[in-house]
Amino acid sequence: MRKILSLVFITVIGISSSFAKELEGTNLQAVKTVLEANLGVNEFEELQDQLNFLNRIERKIASYGDGISEEAKLICKLVIAKQKETAIGMDKLKKEDVQKKTSKPEKDPVKEAAAMEMFNEFKALAEANEDLSSHFYYYYKQAEFATMQYLPIGQKMEIFKNILKDYEKIEEMNPNYGENLFTLGMVMYMMPKAMGGNKEAGLEKILKASKVSATKYERVSALALYSQIMFEEKKYEEAKNYLAMAHQQVPLNKSFEKIQEMNDAGYSFFKMEEYRKKVKKSEKE
Repeated sequence: MRKILSLVFITVIGISSSFAKELEGTNLQAVKTVLEANLGVNEFEELQDQLNFLNRIERKIASYGDGISEEAKLICKLVIAKQKETAIGMDKLKKEDVQKKTSKPEKDPVKEAAAMEMFNEFKALAEANEDLSSHFYYYYKQAEFATMQYLPIGQKMEIFKNILKDYEKIEEMNPNYGENLFTLGMVMYMMPKAMGGNKEAGLEKILKASKVSATKYERVSALALYSQIMFEEKKYEEAKNYLAMAHQQVPLNKSFEKIQEMNDAGYSFFKMEEYRKKVKKSEKE
């Protein structure tokens, strides 16, 4: 999810889809490898084991050297960085006392600088090339979103105003790109009708992602997302079935057991913070 860094607000997908050149060969394989790592990392419980796994993936991508494009390298760099950030964040979340948690975390200048630098790398590559892939533009959007917390309110609103249009343009470039499909579907589901939202169409896109995606990570993520939306809609049996379908594809993945625990306690994974507070409270009683 990408953020706009400059004063001039550009639509991230400003290049006509007719110029798009999709990833193929080693470039596509490199990106698939880091995407699948989103599943592999959750086979480990301990943070250090997770980081060791991601470091191995990072070394594998580095071993390609000049055998992959700058586009593929940048996508892989962002995905791995995000995976590490998520692993560290979740580990910190498990250890912290929710009662002592401040409502407004302090800004981290190191993280801010890293987010801005990553966005600028995507922006520079986009400005220098006219045949970048749907994967590139999706992660350009991710890089943009990562800067959002550091931007003035006006810039944040401009990003949100274009979010649906940006994902729709990526879909035009690659109708079967699963990660974009389930993200677009979620945006459509959550967005008010007046702003272009459409719950039914959004759910259809998420289900499509579970069937046409090129990686197991995308298919499994779409199934899990759909299951939790069904849970929020109080369609509990359907939610359970779709979550089971996702878990069956990755039986060693620890995250699905935790999601099921949350569901059994009456919470979807959209309510993770509320569930954590309940667990912490019960542990202290």
